[in-house]
Amino acid sequence: MPAVEVTLAVAPPPPPPPPPPKKRASSKPKTKPTPPKPTAIVAPKETPKSEPEPEPEGDSGEDEDDSGEEGGEEGGVEGGVIGGVVGSTAPPPPPKQKGPALLTNKAGHKLLTINPLKPPYKANVPERYVRMGSEHVAQVQVCVSAQGRVSSVKILRPTIPPIDNELLKVIPKWRYRPHVVNGQPTPFCYPVIYRIN
Repeated sequence: MPAVEVTLAVAPPPPPPPPPPKKRASSKPKTKPTPPKPTAIVAPKETPKSEPEPEPEGDSGEDEDDSGEEGGEEGGVEGGVIGGVVGSTAPPPPPKQKGPALLTNKAGHKLLTINPLKPPYKANVPERYVRMGSEHVAQVQVCVSAQGRVSSVKILRPTIPPIDNELLKVIPKWRYRPHVVNGQPTPFCYPVIYRIN
């Protein structure tokens, strides 16, 4: 948008009226008072607006401040954006995120403070459910509070009921470091691929 420059000028207030004449005490005997002579009221004169004289273009011979940016605006802010709008405001802050942040498997796993491969955090499945050479893979969504405790566990891709039930028992015991966003601990969710073989 083109830059628009607006100059507001205010006329000076009119001068105050002259003070009334002071009464003098006299020692003469009082006589009939004479009516005062009417004085003429003078309207205040408007002073013409003085417009600043335009500065001559070209080389004036005076030393000018060369610390400005080429293409910048006179009176601009140092470090500002070239072509910025006079009187513009900063952009609004980003909207607050609703719900927990979604992390990747790797990012969520890095925040673990326990070892999920050791009891009591490891799923304990009886051997009769796991035959030699077989593998069971469950996909689980783990949601963690701002304090690092598991707030919910949801099985997205189930395996067999004994394994799924065991995962729902042990994963809530897991503990995490807080996930910090803009200096604030933030709840988060992430997917866990749990393999049993």
